[in-house]
Amino acid sequence: MNPGRVLPPLFPMKILESLQDGSDRVFHRVEWEGRTAILLRDENPDSLRKYVEIDEMLRPYSPEIYRFDGKSILMEDLGNESLYEWMRKGRPAEIYFQVLDALREIQRIDCRGLPDFGRDALVGEVEYFLRWNPHMSRLKDFLMDNALLLSAMEERAFMHRDFQSRNIFIKGGRIRLIDFQSAHCGHPYYDLASLLWDPYVNLQRDFRKELAEYYGADIHLLKRFAIQRLAQATAAYRKLSRRKPFFERFIPISTNTLMELIDEVNSN
Repeated sequence: MNPGRVLPPLFPMKILESLQDGSDRVFHRVEWEGRTAILLRDENPDSLRKYVEIDEMLRPYSPEIYRFDGKSILMEDLGNESLYEWMRKGRPAEIYFQVLDALREIQRIDCRGLPDFGRDALVGEVEYFLRWNPHMSRLKDFLMDNALLLSAMEERAFMHRDFQSRNIFIKGGRIRLIDFQSAHCGHPYYDLASLLWDPYVNLQRDFRKELAEYYGADIHLLKRFAIQRLAQATAAYRKLSRRKPFFERFIPISTNTLMELIDEVNSN
């Protein structure tokens, strides 16, 4: 779909349920033309156009978009089987190898034209962490130095920027993705770290190591990207939990894992 082409209004449709999301956007599962679909509403038309553009880049991992009317997007319903739900139900963790295969393919997408996730973005995440965690200001120097070190890494790939279990779905045995409108050109380890040190799932250390080796990662550098990502996630959980209590339970996990990683990096 050409994101510049605005189709007629989406209605009529029947709203079946509202879906939780960690943003101010509104998602509904709806019944439309005899099937279920997802309706995304956002008052910012530029944000919606960006969503459509990135959706096209990510095919076949992104949901099919049925209609776009400038204020709403009607898209494929990927169901309820997120990676988070998959793991919460105790299903085989080996699905992560399939997710890593998908990540490698996604990182081959030409990301020229997307914003660069460089120094300003990395330092901005540290400032975000400090703003929402003033009681942890003792970490400022380490986190800033870490961000600057990572900003010197020149390798670039397509970067989802929120590649974690609640944004990864399994439908028909295939890996699918949502919430990709913040995609950037960035270092490939950022998304990898987001997946392997995901507070929503909190993988076992040995399995995380096995996955990092399967990907072929430099584990020491990957841990530094995990520190960066966990600082961002910890701030996000604190901010989101003010309105959505669901996120509060993940603050201790992200904080403890962040501190463990800092200790590990400092001990090497």
